[in-house]
Amino acid sequence: MLAKGIDGIAISVIDPDNMTPFLNEVGDQVPLVMFDSDAPDSNRLAYVGMSNYAAGRMAGETIKELLPDGGDFVIIVSRLDAQNAIERRQGIIDELQGLPYQSSYPGKMTPTEANIKCGKWTLVDTRTDGGDESRAKSNAEDMLIKYPDLDLLLGMWSYSTPAIISAVRDADKLGKIHIVAFDQETEVLQGIRDGYVYATMAQDPYTYGYRSCEILYQVIKGEDPGIPENKLVDVPALKVTKETVDDFQTKLESQLTSGEFFEQR
Repeated sequence: MLAKGIDGIAISVIDPDNMTPFLNEVGDQVPLVMFDSDAPDSNRLAYVGMSNYAAGRMAGETIKELLPDGGDFVIIVSRLDAQNAIERRQGIIDELQGLPYQSSYPGKMTPTEANIKCGKWTLVDTRTDGGDESRAKSNAEDMLIKYPDLDLLLGMWSYSTPAIISAVRDADKLGKIHIVAFDQETEVLQGIRDGYVYATMAQDPYTYGYRSCEILYQVIKGEDPGIPENKLVDVPALKVTKETVDDFQTKLESQLTSGEFFEQR
């Protein structure tokens, strides 16, 4: 893209630690904005998206609502070297451990080994699948067998929870084990509506794309894009439950069909 003479780049970063030196070279040549997954140590102009750490804290609060007396849970996710996965997981752990809120992350990351005690709750395992949806399902199936008394499965990326739903359905445990999600896959929203997914921590990817392009356009035109000092253009996560799922889906469909832009509330 640089060789083709583009004027700016917006990117979602898979591996921030290894990609940062190259991204810095890119940022020295054109305006660089990141969305959804960040490389916070790079020279990018801004990160557009929700605070993944805050979304993790929200998911931790949700686990406490579902399991007020404590319990065991498993996280299913593609990979743990992406910044969004790191921060979401750490937010969950910090919330359940009752640790102070980290206003600016990254902080110290909890190791990925199993059986992490979080007060009354235990993160018994974090299973990764490298982006393979069939492997995500098999991981969930393995967890249901390995931990027959498991209380909750949490899908951390968009395809993770549909894979969990499929595994739980095949095991005839829908409604018998709690499911918490991230993102807004159609199957997840239907699961919330039907009552076997409790809630999802939803993003607003439409606004991520809109604001990323708007910032690049303004910078290229010499205008002030209004980037905050901390470089986080925050598009907050929204907890979607059975009470709010219909309104949320109506808003989502409006964005996709009419290109309507509005700030999420």
